[in-house]
Amino acid sequence: GNTLIQRFECSGELKYLDDALVFLKETVALTPDTLPNKCRRISNLGRGYTERFDHLGRTDDLEMAIDCHQRAVNIAPDGHNDMPALLNNLANALTSRFEHSGNLEDLNEVISLQRRALHMLPLTHIRETLIYNLANALRERYENRGDIADLESCIEMMRNFAELSHIENVAKAMGLASLGAALRARFDHIGKIEDITEAIEHLRHAVDIFPE
Repeated sequence: GNTLIQRFECSGELKYLDDALVFLKETVALTPDTLPNKCRRISNLGRGYTERFDHLGRTDDLEMAIDCHQRAVNIAPDGHNDMPALLNNLANALTSRFEHSGNLEDLNEVISLQRRALHMLPLTHIRETLIYNLANALRERYENRGDIADLESCIEMMRNFAELSHIENVAKAMGLASLGAALRARFDHIGKIEDITEAIEHLRHAVDIFPE
């Protein structure tokens, strides 16, 4: 199933993706609930539905993806190594639905899931990605609700992300740009000149380190 999804990603031919979904659904149906890694297979099925939603824009595919990722989280045994990834997959699917519908409850759930996943992870590339995604989700919620606490949390997390010395320049530049945007938003909210000065500094740094 995953191989067929990869073929679809390379070729763009929808037949590969449709075949992958058939195969993955059969695999899930034949897998006993007692198998610890059934959660991974259900999440792979959710990935397939997400790919088709991204390609065709059908909301029923997105709902199926969310259902699969939620099931994967629900049946994963306590302490399963994949739990942070399963939580992140569900958060990503809910982010897509929020972007499609604007339902703030989805964004609240995204933030809750990403925080859970972060608590389970050491300092790894996946953790860095979660920090970045969570910070952006908090800024999005600030823009919807106007709660300055969300913006403060976003700025703190973006500072942590931008200061990670081992991330690539592209990622670091994106983090600095997002930090600059968040500081600009706080300047607009509070009016502290230090925020806009720092925002300009980070945005200039982001431009300087972005690869040619």
